[in-house]
Amino acid sequence: MTGERGLEFELEAYKKAIELGAPVRIRLYVLWSKVFGPKGIGARTVEEINRSLDPSRLRIAGVKIFADGAISSGTAAIYGRFGADPSAENEPTNEGVLMYPPERLHAMIRQAHEAGLPLAIHSIGDRSTDLVMDAFEQLGDASAHRIEHAMMLSDLQIERLARIGCRVTMQPEFLVRIGHAYQRQLGPERTSRLKRCRSVVDADLRLSLNSDRPVVPGDPWVGVYAASQRPEGFDPAENLSLEESIAAYTAAGAGSVWRRWATGSGSASRPVGRDAGVRSASRAGVRTASRPTIEGPCSYWLGA
Repeated sequence: MTGERGLEFELEAYKKAIELGAPVRIRLYVLWSKVFGPKGIGARTVEEINRSLDPSRLRIAGVKIFADGAISSGTAAIYGRFGADPSAENEPTNEGVLMYPPERLHAMIRQAHEAGLPLAIHSIGDRSTDLVMDAFEQLGDASAHRIEHAMMLSDLQIERLARIGCRVTMQPEFLVRIGHAYQRQLGPERTSRLKRCRSVVDADLRLSLNSDRPVVPGDPWVGVYAASQRPEGFDPAENLSLEESIAAYTAAGAGSVWRRWATGSGSASRPVGRDAGVRSASRAGVRTASRPTIEGPCSYWLGA
């Protein structure tokens, strides 16, 4: 990601973190505007930067686009409208916000795709996700790209995503931390169907899970727990198994970075990964954590 200081400043910060022994591999998805905008560095410079880095530790993996907002703020682009009772006449009319007109979003996606840069596209609402899928379908091969969040998915949208072949990344910790805001904005029926992890995996989609820090504290074990035991108010039929949840956070997480650079190739249903740090956990130990290593043999055991 890039903030107010700009890409070059933040890259130096990441390089320094690696020099000081940061115990993680870092893959950056930088804002689309920082590469392709009026003051962007261009795709060729991204390639030059990557050639100067140790790919096993730090790399620009792709670009990030925000297609809509968030449910909690009533800015995710949805079908219908926000409000606990969307049929109530006194509820304000609000269908959320599209960050770009459809034709502009499609052009941005195509530009990054043709430059060989994978895309991570923030899309929370079902309306914005349809627009992202429209653009992906026009690419021919969207397997290098992923949709971040995809919180509101119909059965037809899940089938369509499976045909398109992109990855989907979800954040189950949201259900624990922000569930009350979803209830307020969507009401109980629509809230219960958010983050349909089970349906996505059963459709043979490539699902990975992550935290989206700093939106939530980012404890992966809280996320694993929420994915396998959804909190009250969320449809338990969408639970993953504990094994699937851990795989989605580890092997599938590594695989969610474009395959040319990542050696993890798994999904929640097919956990195959070599880039992920490995630890072992019992079912009883799912809420606890210890610090993993990024290389070498498995050296941490949680639970008996």
